[in-house]
Amino acid sequence: RVSRAIHGQLRIGELDLRPLRLGVGVRDVHLEIPEEGTGGLSFDLRAGEARLAWTGLVKLAARRIHLASLRLEGPSVDLHREFFDARRGRGHGREVPFAVRIDRARVVDGRVRYRDQELPIDAEATDVDLRGTWASYRRALVGEVALGGTITREPFREPLPIRVRSAFRLRETGVELFETHAEAPGVVADVERQVISWDEGTFVTARARVDADLAELRRCMTDDVPKLAGRVRGTVSWSQEAGPFQIRGRLHGDDVALDDIRVTNLDAYATLERGVLHLAEIDGEGYGGKIAGDVSVDFERPTKVTLDLRGRGLHAQRLLELARVELPLAAVVDADVRFRGSPAVPSSWNGSG
Repeated sequence: RVSRAIHGQLRIGELDLRPLRLGVGVRDVHLEIPEEGTGGLSFDLRAGEARLAWTGLVKLAARRIHLASLRLEGPSVDLHREFFDARRGRGHGREVPFAVRIDRARVVDGRVRYRDQELPIDAEATDVDLRGTWASYRRALVGEVALGGTITREPFREPLPIRVRSAFRLRETGVELFETHAEAPGVVADVERQVISWDEGTFVTARARVDADLAELRRCMTDDVPKLAGRVRGTVSWSQEAGPFQIRGRLHGDDVALDDIRVTNLDAYATLERGVLHLAEIDGEGYGGKIAGDVSVDFERPTKVTLDLRGRGLHAQRLLELARVELPLAAVVDADVRFRGSPAVPSSWNGSG
């Protein structure tokens, strides 16, 4: 009956019933929910224990499960975004076979892998450690979670390691993360609040303060990515609903460099979507004058750069040095520069100025 309710297959290697304590222990659990055209969903569990609350006995007939405690050791979940999209399209988006309340929850040595072919991205969380208790006034499981993990996608040359710790509130309709701190090479992010809702399809929204050392982050990227240097910080938000995942926000940079182009006191509005970083409304200083315009970096290999910059009051001598032209010239000029191409493929360069 459980397999039919979840539209999948459930296998339990060992089952230990403890009726006097309203408890059950399981080992070697495997759950699989297939979906045509996707990777499906799979769940494996090394060992687990659950105890039903005495007051929960009368609620079972109403399809309500009240657990006094739940402990999971070595749970492993594989998720595909395409799986949820396909099931939502077939009318499974709001199906919840049971309403669940858990008074105390503990997860040790957990693992979650999430793959999204549209982004594309492959994210894996390991060493998941979670503990939570039921908060009646919030009607949610409230607690803390810590994990390590990796993110695999271009332009990183290998899986990018991350560490995350966060408080959470888990409800039947979604999860809210807050006081979240995340670190990766060259990047620190403090997330004010992130909401992941699956009540009417999957919806993600968040807001965070970020601080990035571009040179350190660049060392994790493939060789075709332009040289990066400097530090940027700001507040960004990200969201995903029906459309593509998008990160956006206003950033400030100190002594930021893209290859040989260097700008100080940089302010720009940044958008990252489908692997393309776009800096708009650029306002900065460089080469003795003011620089404005737009820059786009497409990280699909080979990495491509588009520049549309306007300079006012620039020192001509410093511009000639940038172009590697040895010519003494004491002058102040205005200049517009447009460029498109892959820095690693000179034959693709196209520009004017």
